[in-house]
Amino acid sequence: MDEHYLIWEPLPGIACPCAGISFSYHHKTDLHVLMHFSNVVDGPGQDLLLIFTGVVGFRWNPEDLGSVFHPAAQSLPKVADSGWTDWTFPLLEVCNSRWLATYEGYPSTQGRRHYYLVAMNDLVDVLARPDVVASWQSPR
Repeated sequence: MDEHYLIWEPLPGIACPCAGISFSYHHKTDLHVLMHFSNVVDGPGQDLLLIFTGVVGFRWNPEDLGSVFHPAAQSLPKVADSGWTDWTFPLLEVCNSRWLATYEGYPSTQGRRHYYLVAMNDLVDVLARPDVVASWQSPR
């Protein structure tokens, strides 16, 4: 089956694109990702914190290099809200991921999923466990 992208909604209420992404590692395999929705004009005024565990792969790229790792970028799911329908939905799960498949057979990759986070300035790929903790945060 071909690689494809599905909208991933760890919390309800995501109705616009994301402006930028920051991240930090904790405890060697935990990754904290802060998606800066508060910087979007007419956005929600809050940022989304995602805590990934069991991280075995991570890539960050500036938005303009998105087609290097994700050549299907033109056909990615879009934001449903009428004011943003030309924008890619900012949280995606990559099904049948070619990147994850390259690690098939390694015990440390068992049960991992490929997440693709899209912002106006940043693109982040994460291979991690599916038990992601998500919460809305006040901007810092």
